[in-house]
Amino acid sequence: MTPYWLILGIGIIGSLFERPRVLSTRVPVLPVMIFAMVIIALFVGLRYQIGTDWYTYLVYYVDVSRLDIRGAVEYGDPAYTLLNWLSSRLDFHIWFVNLACAIIFCAGLYVFASGQTRPWLTLTASIPYLIIAVAMGYTRQSAAIGLVLVGLHFLLRRQGVVTFLVFSVLAATMHKSALMIVPIALAPLVWRKWWAIPLGLAVGAAGYFLLLRDELSALFDLYIASEYDSAGALIRVGLTAVPAAIFVAASSRMRMPVVEREIWLSLSLFSLAMVPAVLLSPSTTAIDRLGLYLIPVQLITISRIPDLLGGSEASSKTALFACLAYCAGIQFAWFSVGAYTYAWVPYYNYLQIWLR
Repeated sequence: MTPYWLILGIGIIGSLFERPRVLSTRVPVLPVMIFAMVIIALFVGLRYQIGTDWYTYLVYYVDVSRLDIRGAVEYGDPAYTLLNWLSSRLDFHIWFVNLACAIIFCAGLYVFASGQTRPWLTLTASIPYLIIAVAMGYTRQSAAIGLVLVGLHFLLRRQGVVTFLVFSVLAATMHKSALMIVPIALAPLVWRKWWAIPLGLAVGAAGYFLLLRDELSALFDLYIASEYDSAGALIRVGLTAVPAAIFVAASSRMRMPVVEREIWLSLSLFSLAMVPAVLLSPSTTAIDRLGLYLIPVQLITISRIPDLLGGSEASSKTALFACLAYCAGIQFAWFSVGAYTYAWVPYYNYLQIWLR
């Protein structure tokens, strides 16, 4: 369990020494943080037999390795299956696929976090759940989330609707569920940019015909008709709902551009709606998967709390300590009472095998 706490420790130390930054439309170069992201990418990408779906992904890899390139593209999410196919042709193993997805995820997380007023606190808020639980448990979705985070950065900083849509479609090639974030994020822009409606509809139609048409029925049968449930879905939805409630309550006091505030408000309100949805839905898994793309609400809210409550330097530091304690508490609870902790502990890495 120690390696996981060391990763959280990196984020905490960075958070304690950073100063709030001025928002910029450019992606800043933060050398120390980039080094930390490289460590995290290796930590996540070269994991060995970690996560409840480890063997499921391994079977998937073996199945794809037996196909030609056309069969691989048609087998599932095209970008992810191509990574598996390429790895098998290069005579690598599942580590190559995991590392590639981890690099995509960490690059996206860096772009998103570095664009916030407190990049290190944003990173720290992502470690207990987004990095340790999601990135190390849901390989395809983590890569998709990384691409969505890049799209969100450009949408928020430059109002780059087209760029956001492009990265959302790229994310959908890793996991088709990524397209679900598009209407939620773009809803506040409908009245400001009327052309976003036909553009969004066009991208949605293209995504449907290229990525979803042949599998929509199967996904409905898997998640809805079969009443497929995910254990702990309510808790995971709640992890986003609490920060979402804070953001909604304090949205008028958040120091950010109006359009950005409206986008986060839309995502936060949808996050709150997930709570009754998970209680009433015949399939908690469907809600649980959608909730993964709303995790950025956690990051943006937690990273803003010290400045939101910081009327003075002392109160700002107190709020910062509270946020760090909250992150540590989430990680402690996950490893202490989590139903699937056994799949993460002890931690093994391919480097341990290669360096024997």
